[in-house]
Amino acid sequence: YSHLPNGTNILDSKWVLGRLLRSASVGEDEHDPNLAVLETHCFTGMKGFYDFCDRVNLKKENSSTSEGEQEARVFRDLSESPRNVESQDEEEAPNLWVVKDSFANGAGGIWVVGPQNVDTLSLIETHNYVAQRYAWPLVLLDGHKCHVRVYALLTSDGRAFCHRQCFLHVANDPFETTSGDPVDSVHITNCCVNS
Repeated sequence: YSHLPNGTNILDSKWVLGRLLRSASVGEDEHDPNLAVLETHCFTGMKGFYDFCDRVNLKKENSSTSEGEQEARVFRDLSESPRNVESQDEEEAPNLWVVKDSFANGAGGIWVVGPQNVDTLSLIETHNYVAQRYAWPLVLLDGHKCHVRVYALLTSDGRAFCHRQCFLHVANDPFETTSGDPVDSVHITNCCVNS
């Protein structure tokens, strides 16, 4: 899709997609139950980022858990027998966000931001950015965060076809939640980063 005329301005813009997903919401904080969407915020530059941080309480002083109080968590792992998923779902998700430059692709322009590193991010004033809530609960493969990339064909008459094969993208380093700053090699599963 990136090679279509205006593809990068429409189909490959995280800003445009983020605004489309927000417009699909039913109410203030409610989405169509048939559309699974991560909470998404669009903003421009550092001022927009600071406003976003205020809206979602992403300030270092608001962190309720210090580094020493964090405990290692157990997550479902695809390489092991099923575990007690109910206890995983009850755990509160960390206040982590994935901030993306609107036109970034691959490894660049993506930052995992939490209360520990919110003050270290530096953004370009004229760029558009999208922040999405960190997907939770997560699934691991051999202790590493992973995601599935499925290819689909969507036709103009509303039909959809999914390819029978897919890719499993796995992060370089094992996932853990007990360190301070979010580390990209633990959180980002894009294959460009992990090659």
